[in-house]
Amino acid sequence: MASTRNKNTRGNYAMELAENINTQDYLLKPEYGLAEKTYNPGNGLGGAHLPNTMLANNAVDIESFLRGTGTTNLTKPEETFTADLNCVKSLNTYQREPAVVAQPFKAQTDQRPLER
Repeated sequence: MASTRNKNTRGNYAMELAENINTQDYLLKPEYGLAEKTYNPGNGLGGAHLPNTMLANNAVDIESFLRGTGTTNLTKPEETFTADLNCVKSLNTYQREPAVVAQPFKAQTDQRPLER
């Protein structure tokens, strides 16, 4: 039986193939999903979903160190590890007034108590 749908024509196949290639190129770009400027959430904001490369330059090494990967390697012991962290600024939606803290209470011991 012959196919009567447009899906099997050369033009539709070429269009679908181009659409798949464009989608793949869009998703695999390094700019996809990364913000231009990265900030930690400040007051009034929810939690952030930051990629590990924004928090540290050697994020994979940090994770391996925390999991203990390579600690039981007897042929080549681990070298000392230093984390290369990035300083990410906080973004606040409003300025918070400083808290007013009362002076510590000092009892006056040189006076007689009030008797009623």
